Amino acid sequence: MLFFRWKWGIVTTVFLLTVLAFSPAVAQTGQLASSVAPFSISGTERAWLDAHEDVRVGLWVDTPPILFRGEDGQFQGIIVDYLDVIFGKLGVKPRPLQASSFTALWELVKAGEVDVVAAVVHCPDRAGDMLMSKTYLSLPIVVVTRTDYPFIAGLDDLGGKIVAMEPGHVAHSRIPGDYPEIKVLPVGGAKMGLQAVRSGRADAYVVSEAVISYLARTGKFPDIRIAAFTEYSCRLSVGVRKDWPVLKRMIDRALSSMTDQERRAILDHWTVFRDERWVERPYFWRITFTILFVAVTLIGLVSFWNRRLASEIRLREKPRRNFVVPMKPTRWSLSPRISSLSGSIIQGMCGCSTGRGR
Repeated sequence: MLFFRWKWGIVTTVFLLTVLAFSPAVAQTGQLASSVAPFSISGTERAWLDAHEDVRVGLWVDTPPILFRGEDGQFQGIIVDYLDVIFGKLGVKPRPLQASSFTALWELVKAGEVDVVAAVVHCPDRAGDMLMSKTYLSLPIVVVTRTDYPFIAGLDDLGGKIVAMEPGHVAHSRIPGDYPEIKVLPVGGAKMGLQAVRSGRADAYVVSEAVISYLARTGKFPDIRIAAFTEYSCRLSVGVRKDWPVLKRMIDRALSSMTDQERRAILDHWTVFRDERWVERPYFWRITFTILFVAVTLIGLVSFWNRRLASEIRLREKPRRNFVVPMKPTRWSLSPRISSLSGSIIQGMCGCSTGRGR
């Protein structure tokens, strides 16, 4: 019975280790921890929303999986999923407005033709044009190189090298000033940046980790790897027109009410690698054989320990059985003798008494 208890305990442990081994690492996806707060809308806020049903949300086609158009022509990506949660809590269906670029979108903001911008990076020159919600998404910025490129520890190792960047990106606005020795190659998107690295036109490409994780799922860039992490991150907020502070407060509360599970589900959907041929991957087999080896070893040790314990118990009980069992036939074999002896004694006593009486 003890062995079976240990066996099921080991099986449970191995199962939990397997789940943890293949669960996505949330820290690597750039997820922000948040304290969950209950969400509710007051009567005054509901009346305000009813009076402003047409909320124009400015969008621009960015790099997958941040914001892009799918095969059906609809906007998709991490930002769209966050907007669905936010406006779902508000009970509002926004009207999307597409701009050709973020610069063009910001011109629409200044002209008053956009009410909300789905994703804005905090910058001093933008604070005067819109109200900024709390940061709802932080994406680490990484350095991408070819797999055969020499080892680099960070941007310091790229002095004098050509690095591809997207104009308007966080890296493009920060790196030239912080690392003036780096030569900047402007590119129009992630695929162009990766192609520049693969062709040798650029030594490296600086982009958000989420983009590389998403593109890795396609399997079209097997010769590209993440070489290093930078000190930068893309911290996104929702921009709201300055005369709508009521909406900004409601958006902040909606973001605060999102659970870690909701945030993780959005990021995992777009960044976690899912391959139907996952059983062909060496990583899978290394994890599998390691877990099996540990499980077999533990079960073998427990089985050996139980057998040894049972053997010791048998050795301790053997002398006691040898002492008790031989006594049984001796006891029963003495019973007739005792009976005969008692009968003789009784007859002798009777004989003595009869002689005296004579």
